[in-house]
Amino acid sequence: CAYDFLILHHRGLLAPLLNRFRDKQEFQGVRYEIAVAAIFIRAGFSLQFIEPVHGQKICEFVATHPSGLKVAVEAKSRHRSGVLNEKGIQKEDVVPALKKKYEQARAKKPDMPFFIFLDINLPYPGIPWEARPCL
Repeated sequence: CAYDFLILHHRGLLAPLLNRFRDKQEFQGVRYEIAVAAIFIRAGFSLQFIEPVHGQKICEFVATHPSGLKVAVEAKSRHRSGVLNEKGIQKEDVVPALKKKYEQARAKKPDMPFFIFLDINLPYPGIPWEARPCL
């Protein structure tokens, strides 16, 4: 997590995300967006985050490779009861929630190749949630 923050900070991309990161309702989603953005930066892409517009379905950012290839990127994180600021008891209802997140992402129709990242948000088998490493 900290390395992902550092990567975005050095590219001047972290500041616009910090207010959302501090919001309990936005924390989980923006945490995953930061991780996905850092993956693209480490792969040599430059990023342009898209400003949200009320009522429009837009992706998180556009990643541009030095070759000129541009791709739209959407990052969805599945919220689970009892995990990361969500009230309730933890359940393992993976498939319906992932299908919904995937359909939400597919509703965005960019005019370029489109990558969808889905965070299943499950702990590693045999490792308590509190001890899970940050990826």
